[in-house]
Amino acid sequence: MKQVIFFWNRLYYGIFDYNRLTQIFIYKIFVRLLFCFKHKQNVVRRDKIIILNKNAISALSDTKCSTVLMIADVTMLAFTALLIWTLINLMSMLLPCVSLILVDKTTFCIITAIPSLTINYFILWRKDKYLEYFEVFQKTSQKRNIRWSFISMMCLLLVLAFFILSLCVM
Repeated sequence: MKQVIFFWNRLYYGIFDYNRLTQIFIYKIFVRLLFCFKHKQNVVRRDKIIILNKNAISALSDTKCSTVLMIADVTMLAFTALLIWTLINLMSMLLPCVSLILVDKTTFCIITAIPSLTINYFILWRKDKYLEYFEVFQKTSQKRNIRWSFISMMCLLLVLAFFILSLCVM
């Protein structure tokens, strides 16, 4: 079970790191261009721009409360929901009486939300357990973190492909 929890947290950190790198890249391109434009017009001083850049990048990289963490949370919930839907579709192929085709939207959302929130709560969010894993993962090399970010995104795309395939097979 510890290996599953470690893998789930590694996927979570990979998604967080991917989103963090993407947000920092977007910030560096668009916002720095805006600051440089203001600097040329002598609206903002150069040292103030450097301080603002450092503050913005540290705010984007915050592991306790940031938009990047929220995006990673939503991505993990979507990942879990896709896994659940794929398993339900595969079960309904084997046992047609399990099919959720006749279920209304609210029941379907409840059937999806309860397991995905429960899984992510107990593996990731309970007592901020993910922060312990984040500290371990941040100590590893940047090359390995980028590799795991790529693996996390590929897992997400793979689960999406399996979900689409399970719909086609039904």
